[in-house]
Amino acid sequence: MLKPDDSAWTELVAEIKAVVSSRSEDGFAFVSMHRTEQWDFFTTSGFYSPYMDRGMTETQISTVVRNAINGKPQEEWLDGVFDPVKAPTQTLAEILAGSGHDRMKARIDGLVQQMKTPERDGMER
Repeated sequence: MLKPDDSAWTELVAEIKAVVSSRSEDGFAFVSMHRTEQWDFFTTSGFYSPYMDRGMTETQISTVVRNAINGKPQEEWLDGVFDPVKAPTQTLAEILAGSGHDRMKARIDGLVQQMKTPERDGMER
């Protein structure tokens, strides 16, 4: 993952700015397109590839593009890009127990225990 001070971020923002402020040959402004069409342009045009080749993740690039399309000021386009991903802190058993799935947990525990026994259905392995 690229560090926040890598020049690639400045280049990405500059390229997005150029696209967002562009007009087609017939004078149609990019900003006048529906947001879905704007999003489709960025996600289907190969726009991400050079930046991913430099170490950005798809999620990071999508965050910058989304911020631009949603009309945030340019100085806020990198908001959320460098936020750490929060890993789950609960085990599956804790999630199941806390969500009212105690019967499912008991059934899973029973199946796991059954798989650990050397005999199943009266047959030795």
